[in-house]
Amino acid sequence: MKYTPFIISTLFFSLFLAFTPAQAADPELAIRDASYGAGFVSQSESDPVVIEAGTTKLIRIKFKNTGTKAWLNEGRNYISAYTMEPRERSSVFYGHGAGWKSPKQIGRMTGTVQPGEIGELGVFLHAPLEVGTYKEEFYLSAENWSWVDGGYFFLEVNVVPAKTTKAPEVLKETNVSDKTIEKNETTITTATSTYEAKRIGLSKKSVEAVGGEQIKVIAIYQNTGASAWNGYNLVAGSQVALASVGTGVTFADGQWKDIDTILAVVDPVVAGDIVRQTFYFRAPRTQGDYTFTAGLAVDGTSLDQFDIDVHVTENAPLNYVAPTFDGSMPVLSESETPRLDAEPRIRVGITTEGSSLQFVSFEDDYTVFNGDMEVGVLPKTKIGIMTYAGGVYSFKGGEIDFRSNNPPRLEPVNTPHAVFTLLNLSRPMSWVGSGDFNKYRGALEYRKGTKDDVL
Repeated sequence: MKYTPFIISTLFFSLFLAFTPAQAADPELAIRDASYGAGFVSQSESDPVVIEAGTTKLIRIKFKNTGTKAWLNEGRNYISAYTMEPRERSSVFYGHGAGWKSPKQIGRMTGTVQPGEIGELGVFLHAPLEVGTYKEEFYLSAENWSWVDGGYFFLEVNVVPAKTTKAPEVLKETNVSDKTIEKNETTITTATSTYEAKRIGLSKKSVEAVGGEQIKVIAIYQNTGASAWNGYNLVAGSQVALASVGTGVTFADGQWKDIDTILAVVDPVVAGDIVRQTFYFRAPRTQGDYTFTAGLAVDGTSLDQFDIDVHVTENAPLNYVAPTFDGSMPVLSESETPRLDAEPRIRVGITTEGSSLQFVSFEDDYTVFNGDMEVGVLPKTKIGIMTYAGGVYSFKGGEIDFRSNNPPRLEPVNTPHAVFTLLNLSRPMSWVGSGDFNKYRGALEYRKGTKDDVL
């Protein structure tokens, strides 16, 4: 029996280990390229992030580039973030394209971030309808290449019940005393109907926001006419951009009924009743000063209109996508990209090494010109060799072989943007990635520079 204490101690220690909870740790990921490194700096709202069910909130995450490679916003190895724990899971905060590339990947980091600089990533949280506490975990990634060492971050999110409903809240007039609502009495009587309305409250007359940010507004109306309203709509008016900001501005929020209708209520409002509605609109994408216009309509008749001045302090994150609506015209971006009838031909000079150049295309046949004269076709996969010596150009490839004082030119036969490769040209760019970067699109002309005598 002298061994009993040892056995009891061993059992107690085993039980203690069995019931000790495991501590959470950063995900262990294979870092393929150690030149990508990050250090967490800050987030725009501290944990827990509180958000109403069904609404959207933008959280800005900042990281310092502690590696030796620049972080890019475009190209093959752009920087974004993937969901974690479990890895690449579908997030319940996914917003169907608004700020997300997919349910498992948020949009790209803003701009180009050089080593030592601080970059910003916008996380648009589209809260689910189920209230509760959530933990959203992410990890930075150089797309198609490597995880970013130190790029782990998480958000603790508290989803609370929504304070708004589309059903009208009927109030006694004496109870309208919300201190956040400015008393703003406006009575409108139309000549074609007996409907009358008085706006007795509007929570905002001006606002400052970041591009794409969701803005909450409360409007209170009273039916001051003799006739009951058989429902009513809050509608968006024509939107105005000030201070030389372009047209095509949209304030639409994803909760709107359509691009013109903010909300529609079908419940009747009898004479004397007061209704209070909470709705949301979005700050335009681009920095500037704007006017948001909306109002009350009953039975297709406008009874009121109000303006809210909107000052957008900075552009929306590059991954922000304005809401669109099924069954109606899509929401346009703030400015449409100008398009020409035909794409322009842009001449780009590339310096070669030596006095010869090896050309091949695996996508299309290329027509070969001697100056302005067509001399034949170089089939795809066939190599063409161009040289220059003593003021004379030469070309040899396929069945084409000529010497001339005119520079040779090659143009794709079928696809104007076909890709070709210059086999003996190497242009390494370590800040972008590995490779020779010797592939180009379109036509090629091999000629000696008129000013620098360089081929």
